[in-house]
Amino acid sequence: MKIYRISKWSSTFEVSQSKRCDTMKWVPVPYNPASYGMSALLMEKDGLEIYGLFILLVLEASQSDTRGVLIRGINGTPHDARTLSVKLRVPRQKIQRALDVLSSSEIGWLLVETLDTQEQIDMFGVSSEPTPIQDESTPSRIEEKRVEEKRVEETDKTSLEVQGVMPSGWKSLSEKAAMTRRVNRNTPLMVELGSLFNRRETTLWTVAEAKALLNILPLDESEYRDVRSYYRATIESHSDIRRRDLITLLHNWLGEVDRATRRKNTATGGVAKKTTLKRGQPADFEDFLNDYNPDLIGRKGAWENLENEYETWKNAKS
Repeated sequence: MKIYRISKWSSTFEVSQSKRCDTMKWVPVPYNPASYGMSALLMEKDGLEIYGLFILLVLEASQSDTRGVLIRGINGTPHDARTLSVKLRVPRQKIQRALDVLSSSEIGWLLVETLDTQEQIDMFGVSSEPTPIQDESTPSRIEEKRVEEKRVEETDKTSLEVQGVMPSGWKSLSEKAAMTRRVNRNTPLMVELGSLFNRRETTLWTVAEAKALLNILPLDESEYRDVRSYYRATIESHSDIRRRDLITLLHNWLGEVDRATRRKNTATGGVAKKTTLKRGQPADFEDFLNDYNPDLIGRKGAWENLENEYETWKNAKS
């Protein structure tokens, strides 16, 4: 099954505040004038049009149960040029052109992936059966839409329930309730991640933990191996800065990927970025940079230029 995913969704289109929200009402869109992808896109004769369509795709992906992935919310099937054409009211050939350019190796803003295993399908909450597009203007379809509108909220909440992982009504749970409500079953990936914190295989995850995992899927295989090795390693307590519980690891996944990568590079003779505390710079400033932009770790002047952003981050976490 083919599925489209926005490249680097979590690090590019999410901030610490949005990661704590079940529904995104706005999407941060950064601008990098030095981006090769942007330059290459604007060299296309229809580059501006494709860029506009990309923003629409980003907005659409922000509303998926698995954010950053182009999935139809009502029935859980992956979007394609046909369904996006209907949803966005844009000619199909223009959508297909945008999908092809944006997923090209030169641009790389869209990733095209294939879900091969049932576990992948389970965790994305998608259906393997495509749904044909119907004429929206016929009387029968109008009546069907009225029925659908009443069931949309329920369907969104149970799109993972039918796959056997999430319990009924999981999406409507309060933050406090999600911390105690358990999923119906653990997948092999969930069992392995739990083992990093000495959890028994039979200990079911909480809904809050499962939602945190959904926000970072799909995992890069190489990054996952690095983090797994990092958390299985024996490290002296005075220098052990690893996360102490599963949900904190999941909420700070990208930061832990960077730490694991730097540790591996150091062990293999590579060059690892180090943060030297400047006068007045707080000890958790590197944690902030991991959330804000890991590329800034070790960058001269980061603290002086980001004090306000750090304070906003600190207040949001308190």
